[in-house]
Amino acid sequence: MRGRFLFDRQRDPLPNPSQPQAQFNGTVASDSRKIIFTDAWSINSRLVNDFRLSYSRLNGPNSVTPAQFATFPNAEVDELSINTGPFPSAPQGYTQNTYQLQENLTYVRGRHTLRGGIEIRKYIDTTIFLPRARGEWDWANLNSFLNDFVPDGNNGALKNVGNGTFVGNDNAFAGFLLDDLKVTSRLTLNLGLRYEYFGTPRDANRERAHVANHRGFVFRHRTDLTNQLDDFRSIAPYLGTVRLLAAQDIDEGAALIS
Repeated sequence: MRGRFLFDRQRDPLPNPSQPQAQFNGTVASDSRKIIFTDAWSINSRLVNDFRLSYSRLNGPNSVTPAQFATFPNAEVDELSINTGPFPSAPQGYTQNTYQLQENLTYVRGRHTLRGGIEIRKYIDTTIFLPRARGEWDWANLNSFLNDFVPDGNNGALKNVGNGTFVGNDNAFAGFLLDDLKVTSRLTLNLGLRYEYFGTPRDANRERAHVANHRGFVFRHRTDLTNQLDDFRSIAPYLGTVRLLAAQDIDEGAALIS
């Protein structure tokens, strides 16, 4: 029985790579934490239980602009290759919390070594990304910029609006059964079955509705996007062999059908 705690913290400067200027430098921040509890228990001479419980939190990488320039747009002049402002894609960020429960059993009897287990995961995560949320004004030349003309460069005037938050909360489940059958002293067969389920992120339904409501405008309408359901049929048989050729030579092979 043992427990572990892991922690990592990272902070890096985030300049504008096109034209670094100290006043516009932002920060890339990342924090990660993990708490793990494991217990390997020999119940008797034939049965062993392996238990694992963990919690993980990943916060980042988060691209942060200086507070005084939180709404400051990037200004570009094409003929001078100028791009003034914070890092163009900032702000953006990601946070994920993962809860994991895993339980495995191993049972030995005669020529059989039977193993089985389950794993359950709960994901709570949020992504924040809205490109050009602060705006991007692109002028073709310095004259257009100085005279405050409507941006006439390659990108013109760009600013995305709306909600850049995507909540990807979902659940996952997996289970397996495996039998290591010792056919002879030199040949072992691995026979098993595995099942996996990974849920649909919470806001995926919102995105599908968005696609459906904007058919003919930006997106191509596809009915399967609005009627997609979770797949509960991910079952895969497993077959493998282990053959002892000589004292130090082992020949292995396996096949998985999904």
